[in-house]
Amino acid sequence: MNIITKAVEKSAAAIFDYIMAIICCAQPTCITLFAGVGGSSVGAHLAGFKELLATDFDPVSALNFANYFKDDRYVPYWVADIWDITPLDILQRTMLDVGQLCLLLITSPCQGFSEASGKFDPLDPRNALFLRAIAFVKAIKPLVAVYENVPGMYSPKLTPIMNEVKLRMKEELSEYRVFCFKLNALFFGVPSDRVRVIFICIRIDIFRVNPFFVPVTPNIGEFTIANIAPAIQQIQFGQSKKIIRFPNEFMPTITATEGVKYLEDGKWYKLSENETYLRKFQSFPDDFVLSGTPTQNCKMIGNSVPPNMMANILRYVKHEILCFPSDLTEPPHQEAEILSLLPAIIQ
Repeated sequence: MNIITKAVEKSAAAIFDYIMAIICCAQPTCITLFAGVGGSSVGAHLAGFKELLATDFDPVSALNFANYFKDDRYVPYWVADIWDITPLDILQRTMLDVGQLCLLLITSPCQGFSEASGKFDPLDPRNALFLRAIAFVKAIKPLVAVYENVPGMYSPKLTPIMNEVKLRMKEELSEYRVFCFKLNALFFGVPSDRVRVIFICIRIDIFRVNPFFVPVTPNIGEFTIANIAPAIQQIQFGQSKKIIRFPNEFMPTITATEGVKYLEDGKWYKLSENETYLRKFQSFPDDFVLSGTPTQNCKMIGNSVPPNMMANILRYVKHEILCFPSDLTEPPHQEAEILSLLPAIIQ
């Protein structure tokens, strides 16, 4: 064995030891685009990530975000339009180099893809935000990027948009393996029947095996309306048509509009007027206090990713994809069948 070979092996061993020391001692880092009021950020915090920056254009959401993420939970929040900033701006604000970030969270608006109103709008300008974020993944080069949106993206009516998404991902994210999952929040610690599409983009240089998710809720029966809010007698919801649910059923998806009403003590109320119910059914912590009007609060909560759902997704990302050591204080994942896997977009 010559001197050069020995030197290379010694350097490789030193680099390996250095990487393992960082992994064992440091928190994985993340940045959130379209952070809103902070549902994804709460989830990242619960999963043990260090959030370096959250950004969104809504000042009301920023104010409510700051009410919770302060002191030892402090996360800097940049109020800015995604069209007015660049990936370089993000890197400069967080003092990161390209490729250093562990996780980029992207929770772009879903209204144009959503079935909640009874129709899709392929021309909704907000649909372009999903594509805009691809440029940030390409330039920042996080180890992992996680997209969250609605299953309406896969509607046949939106096939042209999804074809464009697939094309952009294949062209611009050639350094990533991309997977797509359809998950129901009920199976991931949230007392709400809320189905979402999750894209997981894994940088090729850290890719090991195809990811998969198993439900972590031991018994979804504990998440019925009666168990979460015993005083509720009935739920009414739906924008295009009215639907009734009873206490032995699950809370439907809470949307940004004030579409859910509940019957209590013989009287009907808007769910948006009850901040406690909004928090509980979206799995926000009790000390996450909202300071907006009922309409603003409903919009912020309805647009949010349920924290518990994101926390359970990110625990998997942290331990199984980024290979950070398990935290013994975290609840173990329950073995169960996967809910659903949409056709993967694999490079």
